Amino acid sequence: MIRREEIGLGSGLVLLGAMGLLAGASPWLAAALLLAAVWALVTALVIRPDQHGDIAVGLPIVLALSLLVIWLAAFTAGATPWLTWMTLAAAIAAAVEADDAMPGGILRHIRHH
Repeated sequence: MIRREEIGLGSGLVLLGAMGLLAGASPWLAAALLLAAVWALVTALVIRPDQHGDIAVGLPIVLALSLLVIWLAAFTAGATPWLTWMTLAAAIAAAVEADDAMPGGILRHIRHH
């Protein structure tokens, strides 16, 4: 399931970055989102479909933290607002995905009860 989530997140980031470039949004922010998309899609190639723990958690955590830093930079720099807030949404999505990859993740605990 982690691989499918990474592909979805990566595809969404490609779409978001492309929309940002086409709409004339902050080019550095759109480029950062496209780079994050590459990270997510490469992660999908590295992680086995049902892998949990270690690398399946680490790679999405790095992505989530990176997107959070990008969001903070965009927010303080006054970048295009809609793209800035979508970056925060992507960071949250990556964090939820990392939690899902953890053997004792919060979301798994909630789903099983």
